[in-house]
Amino acid sequence: MDCTRRETHIGVVHNGLYRLKVVNFEAEENTASHETQGLSRTQLVVRRGKPFKLTLLFRGGSWNPRSEGLELEVCLGGLSERIPVQISDRRSCSLAWSATVHPGDVPSRSVTVHLCSPVLSAVATYRLLLHIQDVRSRMSFAVGTFVLLCNPWLKDDPVFMPLDVHTQEYVKSDYGLIYMGTHLNVRNRPWSFGQYEPGVLEACLQLLQVSPQHLRDQDKDYLRRADPAYISRVVCQMVNCNDDMGILEGRWQGSYTAGVDPTEWSGSADILHRWASSNCSPVRYGQCWVFAAVLCTVMRVLGIPSRVVTVFDSAHDSDGNMKITEFYTSTGEKLGLSKDSIWNFHVWVECWMKRPDLGASFDGWQVVDPTPQEKSAGIFCCGPCPVVAVQRRWLGAPYDASFVFAAVDADVVQLIVRDGAVVGRRVDTECVGRRIYTKSLHSDQPENLTQTYKDSKRQPGRPARGPARRGPQSARSQTVGVELRTQSATLFKSCPALLSNTPNDAAAMHTPSSGELPPSLEAFLSIEKVPLLGESIHMCVTVTNHRSRSRVLMQHVSAQVKEYNGSPQESFWTAHKELHVPPCQALTLHHVIPPSQYEAILAGDHIINVAVVVKDLRTKERVLAVQEFNMSPPQISIQVILLSVIGRPCSVDVSMVLCVCVCVCVCVITDRRRRQHPGEPGAHGSRVLHQPAHRDSARRRAYCEGVRLVAGGSGGQAAHPGARQEDREEHVHQGHVAGHQAAHGHVLTQSQPRHRLQELPQSLRHHCMNQTSRDFYFGFAGLSSRFKRNVSTRWQQWCVHVFSSCLLQTKVAGLSFLMLLLCFIFFLLSSLFFKGLVQTFKSLRKSLVVFFLLLPTNLLTFLKLKNSSLSTLSALEIGCFRLY
Repeated sequence: MDCTRRETHIGVVHNGLYRLKVVNFEAEENTASHETQGLSRTQLVVRRGKPFKLTLLFRGGSWNPRSEGLELEVCLGGLSERIPVQISDRRSCSLAWSATVHPGDVPSRSVTVHLCSPVLSAVATYRLLLHIQDVRSRMSFAVGTFVLLCNPWLKDDPVFMPLDVHTQEYVKSDYGLIYMGTHLNVRNRPWSFGQYEPGVLEACLQLLQVSPQHLRDQDKDYLRRADPAYISRVVCQMVNCNDDMGILEGRWQGSYTAGVDPTEWSGSADILHRWASSNCSPVRYGQCWVFAAVLCTVMRVLGIPSRVVTVFDSAHDSDGNMKITEFYTSTGEKLGLSKDSIWNFHVWVECWMKRPDLGASFDGWQVVDPTPQEKSAGIFCCGPCPVVAVQRRWLGAPYDASFVFAAVDADVVQLIVRDGAVVGRRVDTECVGRRIYTKSLHSDQPENLTQTYKDSKRQPGRPARGPARRGPQSARSQTVGVELRTQSATLFKSCPALLSNTPNDAAAMHTPSSGELPPSLEAFLSIEKVPLLGESIHMCVTVTNHRSRSRVLMQHVSAQVKEYNGSPQESFWTAHKELHVPPCQALTLHHVIPPSQYEAILAGDHIINVAVVVKDLRTKERVLAVQEFNMSPPQISIQVILLSVIGRPCSVDVSMVLCVCVCVCVCVITDRRRRQHPGEPGAHGSRVLHQPAHRDSARRRAYCEGVRLVAGGSGGQAAHPGARQEDREEHVHQGHVAGHQAAHGHVLTQSQPRHRLQELPQSLRHHCMNQTSRDFYFGFAGLSSRFKRNVSTRWQQWCVHVFSSCLLQTKVAGLSFLMLLLCFIFFLLSSLFFKGLVQTFKSLRKSLVVFFLLLPTNLLTFLKLKNSSLSTLSALEIGCFRLY
């Protein structure tokens, strides 16, 4: 039912005098005033604490308030409350249920009732009953249902936001950016929160209904749903499926063939639809940004302002001591011994609410992290934790303040080990939580939130930490002591020497602390610039000797590949060199890692970890410096060729610059917004970006409609976007692109059937088999086969084939636009001959307009491509394809 005409028709006769005919929910007016447009088409959605209208239409007589009494009843599970309808023009109180009728509306056959809920009502779907009573009888009617959400526009609501610009961004906006990568190279991923997609609201409400809290005691759960802190904790638990019938199953290693690779998701609606339609079975798979984005969608749907936040260099403190321990070999290779870890980025959600359980000073943004890392009070969830509690170091504040504090501000203890003993130690107090980003208001630029988590008085070069202030212990911190002792004994039972933080040789240790003299030996590692994929990695190592005598040092540099949240792999590049450093001087060394060293093992979102260990050969003193970064992917440029019209195909020009020094097979352009089947990455609208064959033909284009080419082996695979996977085994010819060239493709956004090679005649296929014209083959394959569907005689097919063959062999620049004109005349005469005069002139007007509008564009294209050896052919192809 369309929500704009949300009515309930009731045909019950009362005493033969009148009957209640219609109850109109006035959905259009109510949703507009309650800021809920588009959330549902099947039921009324309103916000708590604000009145909404119901219109009662009687038949057979008017409602007389003196003789008949009206009473509304709202039901929620086993709970209900009766609300007598009163005649009043006073403003409704937001502290209790009320139902009023303005005095001017009675007596009348149509009565408008203003129903208002308490500001602390539960977020749920309510049933509404109407009771009509007089001195002789009582009649009851089931009116319908309505959904009640939090109200960030109401001052008395705990989720109230005073500025409209904030509610627009953090409640109503269905688009966002998720920041990823490293602090040196921040990248963003667009995300569609999709709260206005059909079925999303219903899925979010269903999520609350299948929670363990609701299944255990539904009435108690309904009563507690008035508290946004309780709602956020329940939803946080339900986004992951570790304890319940949650939405997402996480996977960080191994194969994703049983589900969807987390990097393929681009919106929350598909995930929620799949979960709801599969009888609440978990959707596979998600990682931190997917968990956070889905949580943000659910919270915005329920009316709680939320935003996605990325913490770069986020610590995962598994033992609760707020310190992260890392182990390195004496040659700089990082070891995966510790259960603690530092993720290059971690994504969680901030929700805006008051915290009456903690006091007004803890109101505002609260951290809610749905990624299943550690248990909190026996369940996999984290938060809500006040951001201000993290900044002020109130580590006992509920919920999980100590865990969140460690994620953004833990100390990192880096140990150099050799033969089971610690031979070097370094404490880094700055590397965790270097940047904390979220999307800015009305902008795609990031907003830096680092200072909201970290005390500005300690930045930069913060002094030694003062004692943390602790209130009542949170559920997580009550059990970490026993876990810490158990994990330590298990982790180091094979290396007893590592249990002690103090090595045997004090000279081999360096532990900087407040009041100490500067170290006698320092090493600093930096990346000269963040490299593009395919470029060499340039590093700079600076070694400083603070002693008054020369030193003979040994430098070890190691580079490893790691996942953004995982342990590193074996070193793929190492360097060792003996150094002589004069007294009180610094020595700078430059290192270069060529692409050939990493291109075979680096993939997708991999991170490169580079570490340098410098050892004094005489004193055995060792120092360590570490840097992690990711490679920048090629930048894709998309330009619309012509003005686009909604609902019609749109042509765009896609180009990117590849810096690789080897031949690259056909690329795949995936439009993540177009899906044939929700949640299936293979059903995306994918297009080909075909590569030119030679350096001097880098500007030539190839056209292919509705074809997906997957690079692999000696040939790509082609498939129609709607085809099944087992049908996608048809090989096509590939082009190649050499290093540092621009690859271009002309893409039609409307999917068309796949055109096979055999659809062209043998003569034309012969011309297309040579390397210089191979990339034009696909365009004329589509052109000829599409035209063949509109003709019925061998003569026309022969004309098309001859014309295409002549066009492919034409290389005279002066005939470029003459051939365009001949092309137009040919199609015109063919249509006139076979379709008749009337149909031809119907299409002539549009064709002439298109032809003359495209002439300047084709001229510019020809001039732009004049340096190419096949510029005429390129211009002809572009013009003919656009015209057709």
